[in-house]
Amino acid sequence: MQTAIERAYRRTPGGDLLVGVLATCLAIAVLLGAGTIAAGRTMPLERTAVVGLGALLANFISIPVLVGIYARVGRDEDESGVDPETTRIAGIPDGQLRETARLTLDTLRRRGRVLVAGLGVALVVSLLVGILATLVLHAVVLTILTIAGYISYALGYGQLVSAVRMFHLSGVLVGLGLSVGVLSVRFFDCVVCWTDAGPVSAVRESLRFARTRPLTVLGYALVTTVLFTIPSVVTYLVAPLHEPLAIGVFVLLTSACVAVYATFHARVCYRHLLPVCCGTALSEQHSSGDKADSQSLSYTVRNRPLVANPVALVLALLLVTALLVGSGSVRALDVQPVDAVEEPGPVDEFDDATALIDDAAMPQTEANHRAVDTTYAYNETQERWEKPVQFQYETDHQQRRHLVSFTTFDHNDTPTSSTTAYFSTKQFAMQWTDPQDPQPPSEPADHAWHERTAGNWTVYSVAGYEIIDQPTESITTTPEFFDQEWAVVDESHDTITIAASGPDPVPVNRQGYGSVETADVEVTLDRETGYVVEISQELIREDDDLDAVRTHVEFEDWDDHTVDRPDGVEVQPVEWVWGVASY
Repeated sequence: MQTAIERAYRRTPGGDLLVGVLATCLAIAVLLGAGTIAAGRTMPLERTAVVGLGALLANFISIPVLVGIYARVGRDEDESGVDPETTRIAGIPDGQLRETARLTLDTLRRRGRVLVAGLGVALVVSLLVGILATLVLHAVVLTILTIAGYISYALGYGQLVSAVRMFHLSGVLVGLGLSVGVLSVRFFDCVVCWTDAGPVSAVRESLRFARTRPLTVLGYALVTTVLFTIPSVVTYLVAPLHEPLAIGVFVLLTSACVAVYATFHARVCYRHLLPVCCGTALSEQHSSGDKADSQSLSYTVRNRPLVANPVALVLALLLVTALLVGSGSVRALDVQPVDAVEEPGPVDEFDDATALIDDAAMPQTEANHRAVDTTYAYNETQERWEKPVQFQYETDHQQRRHLVSFTTFDHNDTPTSSTTAYFSTKQFAMQWTDPQDPQPPSEPADHAWHERTAGNWTVYSVAGYEIIDQPTESITTTPEFFDQEWAVVDESHDTITIAASGPDPVPVNRQGYGSVETADVEVTLDRETGYVVEISQELIREDDDLDAVRTHVEFEDWDDHTVDRPDGVEVQPVEWVWGVASY
């Protein structure tokens, strides 16, 4: 490999630069065309597919331009003792553009049809191999991350990798997989130019070489990557100084790299690929009958099956399928360890009312529940308390679903508007309702691919549960709320009520009220479970312009609440992908 690199660097003729310019312009034209088509697509998946196919085609489109370089390198590398003067084109210095052009025309005349057919076969096979490699990479990575995620949930750390990061990682894996596909068939062109192989056989031998010489292919890939990184780095440094100059530098450097790459590619194929596909010494296979008339080599490819043990291949594919289906199912169905939330315990005899309540009595971040938070404002004109707004929260930690509803009321406590949001690992749905005139939302005239209407809901295909960062407390509390001085004010067979009042008490949702002068807070607990079932509080705020506020909170179904998907909101196929990503 090192010898091939050194020779490619030292022995790339200057005439090859113009060949590199032509090859670069062809590749850039393909990429620009793919980008233009992709810009007109709405779905990210469609845009990605178009750009990916464009990049795939750009890797192969310049091959017919480079075959002259392959022919010259193969001729120069031949060590069969042929007189070099008989293999040169009379009157033309070695390595000049005219010689490369004559070699290109000669190769295309002899093997042009096979080369074009090989291009088609290589594109299809590279796509198939790329998809297979992508599936293998996803199977391994998803299995590892699913196991790690399950352990993370079991240890109480929660979600390990967000859905957005999973998509970024998946994009990297797709890029690696498609690169493997391109790399596995990339050597077919030299097989076509130097041997008698047909299009299918040429691609098959390229696959065989990638399978039997993985370290050589890996080194080839690293050298190629470093080589074509140089133009990008230099352009990045020049662009801030002069953008038009940077474009010219990029094209020129890329063209030079293409020329060096073509020579390097041919030398690697001559020294490492031909022994694999021909299977005998090159001197034994070389056809010397027409050395003076032909500017090309001719070798015979042995007809051998690509896979010696198809049973092992089938078993490997079954293993990959099992890993994908298994890890994908666990993630899509959100299978995770469920630890039952420990109840605070029954409230019987007690000496200190403060000991009755702590954060375990309101485990909003651990236990499923439903909470109704109603705010009351005092109407001095009518001298009564009115209910302007009400929030309802429903949390299902096991299914990772959350439902929030916000309702406004008029002076007669009649609902005037209602907004509901539904969050899950696969969807985010919104519903706006006017109780006086309920109408379903109209279908948007120009909506995005991930937006649709379902009944009264507008549904977005996205990991909605992550939008709210795995909902924490519906009713916000502080440690001071639980540690304040409580006193028992009421008892019954089923409940016990404790209260705190005066200038020092700490209410719930304290940050939403500004500075509080005095507060009266009452908390009612269920005697059997020890959970908080009601909170009532009245606040007098320091700002005289602000009226007194009353809040009444009711908790229901502690650790036994289920959030169902809204009626009419079905899971679309693309949303299952979000379900797999969000685990």
